[in-house]
Amino acid sequence: MGRRSNGLTMPLPYEYNSSNMGFNERFILIDDDRRDAQDIFNEMTSAGHVIAGYASSYEEGINLVSEIDRYNASVIILDGNLNFHREDCGDGKEIARLIREKSGIKIVAHSSSKKEIANFGDIFVAKQARYGTLAEVVSAIPR
Repeated sequence: MGRRSNGLTMPLPYEYNSSNMGFNERFILIDDDRRDAQDIFNEMTSAGHVIAGYASSYEEGINLVSEIDRYNASVIILDGNLNFHREDCGDGKEIARLIREKSGIKIVAHSSSKKEIANFGDIFVAKQARYGTLAEVVSAIPR
């Protein structure tokens, strides 16, 4: 069984299946939509990636970034709009700026906004992309 964090079920380490694909990357997710976050957790862990941290709001994301070295992650999946009333990706842009000041962790911009607006990451993956795309992208990021 998994452990609960911010209302989401996160599998325990012995539940990860590393034989499927990927490099077992440790990732951090910052996304305010719990349904999207649960789908991302499922997709990423099915691909063998490991959840290192999760934030469900702008404020939690800022706090997580302030201690980013503690998570030992190689990738951050970052939603651009951490408030349902925004569409300019201002939250993602600010958090990405803070991440870059503290770390060289790769940032995947994961947004329902257009790519031209969600230009804060090293890589962009639309939230509307087919299931599995995000895990494939994370697996293919050059290290």
